[in-house]
Amino acid sequence: MTTYEDIAKALTIQGFMPRDGFHPTATDDAPGQTILIIGNAGPAMWRAYSQAREAGGPTPLDAWTQRILDPVAATFGAHAIFPFDSPPYAPFLC
Repeated sequence: MTTYEDIAKALTIQGFMPRDGFHPTATDDAPGQTILIIGNAGPAMWRAYSQAREAGGPTPLDAWTQRILDPVAATFGAHAIFPFDSPPYAPFLC
C-alpha cells in the first residue's frame, strides 16, 4: 500500500514536495480518487533543475518538470497533470 510518506520521499529526492491534496467527490469533476498538488519550497527544486537543465526549447523548466514528475507519478500508478498541458487546460488556480 502506498503511503503519503512514500510519495513525499520520491518527490523530495527529485527536488519537489507535496504541497496539498484532497480526495475529490463526484461533484468535483476531478480525475482520480486522490489529487496531490506538487510544488517546491526553498532551493531544492532549483538546485536539481540547474544540475540537469534542459537545453533549448521555449519552456525548459516545463520540459524538465514533466520529464521528472511523469515517471514519479507512474511509479505510484498515477498520472501527472500539468498547468502547461495542451488544451483543454486543467483548471489550475494560482
